[in-house]
Amino acid sequence: MIKRLISALGDIGVVPGLDEKESTQRRLLVYQGALMAIGGLVWGSLVLYFGIWRPAIIPYGYTILTILNFVFLYFTKNFRVARFFQVFISLLLPVAFQLLLGGFHVTGAVTLWSLLSLVSSITYQRVRSAVYWTVLYLILIGALAVLDGYFPGMIPEGYSAVLFALNISFVSLFIVALIIYFVVSKDRANQQLDMARRETETILNQVGEGLLLLDDRHIIQPSHSESALRILEAERIAGRNFAELIAGISGMNRESITDYLDLLFQGRLPARKLEFLNPLTDVEATIHTHNGSVKRHLQFQFTRIPTVDHKQTDRVFCSIADKTEAVRLENEIRQQEEKSRQRIEMISQLLSVRPALIHSFLGETEIELRDLSAFLQDNSDSKDFREILNRIYRCVHGIKGNAALLRLDYFVSICHRMEDTIDRLAHNSHLKALDLIEPVGDLDNLRRAALNMGEQFQQLKQFGADGDMDGELQLLQANLEDLIQSIAEREGKLVKMRFEADFELDHASLRLLRTTLVQLIRNSVVHGIETPDLRTRASKQPEGSIRVNIIERNEMLILTVQDDGAGIDFDRVRERINPEERNAESMSESELIRALFQPGFSTRQNASQDGGRGVGLDLLKMEIRRAGGIIKVRTGRNQGTTFTVELPFVETRTSAEVA
Repeated sequence: MIKRLISALGDIGVVPGLDEKESTQRRLLVYQGALMAIGGLVWGSLVLYFGIWRPAIIPYGYTILTILNFVFLYFTKNFRVARFFQVFISLLLPVAFQLLLGGFHVTGAVTLWSLLSLVSSITYQRVRSAVYWTVLYLILIGALAVLDGYFPGMIPEGYSAVLFALNISFVSLFIVALIIYFVVSKDRANQQLDMARRETETILNQVGEGLLLLDDRHIIQPSHSESALRILEAERIAGRNFAELIAGISGMNRESITDYLDLLFQGRLPARKLEFLNPLTDVEATIHTHNGSVKRHLQFQFTRIPTVDHKQTDRVFCSIADKTEAVRLENEIRQQEEKSRQRIEMISQLLSVRPALIHSFLGETEIELRDLSAFLQDNSDSKDFREILNRIYRCVHGIKGNAALLRLDYFVSICHRMEDTIDRLAHNSHLKALDLIEPVGDLDNLRRAALNMGEQFQQLKQFGADGDMDGELQLLQANLEDLIQSIAEREGKLVKMRFEADFELDHASLRLLRTTLVQLIRNSVVHGIETPDLRTRASKQPEGSIRVNIIERNEMLILTVQDDGAGIDFDRVRERINPEERNAESMSESELIRALFQPGFSTRQNASQDGGRGVGLDLLKMEIRRAGGIIKVRTGRNQGTTFTVELPFVETRTSAEVA
């Protein structure tokens, strides 16, 4: 019952929504005033006991004023006014009471009760205010010392020691009681804070995102989530500079991160603009650990925490989201979409080509890859890595040419990427066995692509028959025309072809013939035929012409590819010859033509899908020599270029003429 009454008394100034600290301060004010009011009743009764009724007005008056002040506090909840009034009367009235009764000795230093007010007030008001009240108290004590004995003593002699003991006991008891209450309240508040801290830590540790606070020096504060340590793979991040930490794992410029954090603390830009300027929305981090390196995709978001007056930014709250899994899934979805797109593209291309040609292409590709695998196996101990690289390139280049002939762009793109890899390695003057891992691995991808195309081809065959085959040379002519138009379109040129032949070939001869034609026609369209505007300036028709002629003569197959282009630009050839190897100015035109067939030589600055690597004619010359044939070149300025290839004739099966 008493405990409830005491608690109810302390709560007269407490309002809902106050934190524990403010509530404790209001209770202390009430309890201090109540204790001094009890002292007022005691002293008022003592004075009446001594037969002195006028001075009794002061202690009784203090009690009444305290009650009125508490009533005011209860109804208005104006703690600031009630606090000032209570401290004021607690300092002033005991001093006036002592002065009126006759001084320190007579009253037993009754002003000690003012000390009770002074000590307790420190706990419920600001330090500066407490200093002011302390100064006032000392001034009043000094005044009492000066005026001590000025008024005659009203209390009978012989009670001084008793009054000293009474004042010291009561004041000490009340001070200790207030201190105990303050300590207990503080412990209770600390327990609540500790509980709140543990709950906060529990929540932080359960949150998947990394959460942390930064001060105005960009230092990470001790309060952060456990996930922040896990995401950043760090044992400790508190006390570290945020910009330095993130720059170390992301490779980003530290100054750019620092500048952005400075913008956050300056508070001049709106939140939306700051979010737009955030350089850490998508960070690819490489974090080094004891077990190696870990790659993560991280997203950082920042929120400003203002000061109490909302005029400045006190802290910056940072959340770190680990998007690694999301990025992985997104990449998988993108890869699946790309595979689906490639599959649809492949099916579309397969449907646009005669089945017999697809069957022939897949068969030749299988043979090429099988022969290459056998070569790699036979030369597994070889140290001639450049020859192995060249052999891989010849295989890929041949497959690319056959695919381009059938307009199988999906296959052409795969081979083109492989050529990029090989071309990059070819410029390495110190090839090692490890350098061949990438192109050999790409061969497996090429083989899988061929198998995949074969499976799609077999599935498509179920929906229709192969149909009747035209003559192989007729099919070759149609494919060459498609090839010319596709290259000409990419080069911005207009080209037509005239195709002449008087027989069909066996499969082996047709294979070499196709490879030769693809390379020579590509060379004519890319390097020989001019663009329409250049042809018009040279008084030519805007559309260039390529003539292909195949005849048999003395058991030799004679292949001629003639264009009406600009001819070989020998000045351009001289510019491209390495001056450290030969003096181009002293070279004859025949020598310059032979230079076109050297490995790595090209008159183009940049490589493309259609040429510029300097390997096409080189590989063609090797294939023709391997077959026992020869290649000749005739050219004239603005008169075009003619390539003539003579190959041993293998077998003639049927005669035909294609106009």
